[in-house]
Amino acid sequence: MISVRLPKDLEKQLQKIAKATNTTLSFNIREAVRMHIEELTDICEGLQRAGDKNAKYLTTEELKKKLGL
Repeated sequence: MISVRLPKDLEKQLQKIAKATNTTLSFNIREAVRMHIEELTDICEGLQRAGDKNAKYLTTEELKKKLGL
């Protein structure tokens, strides 16, 4: 279990969202953390790939052609 203190304004926003969506504060906090972790994971993966000297990069035109656009 993790305990987090939130500023009052953020807590009020979460309460409004929970009420409007008929969900719990806990659910919304878990979802927000999960989504943020996914974003950070994607960023870290992108940075790792950007530093890969063996990576093959495509131009926009090459990518469009590869995707049939």
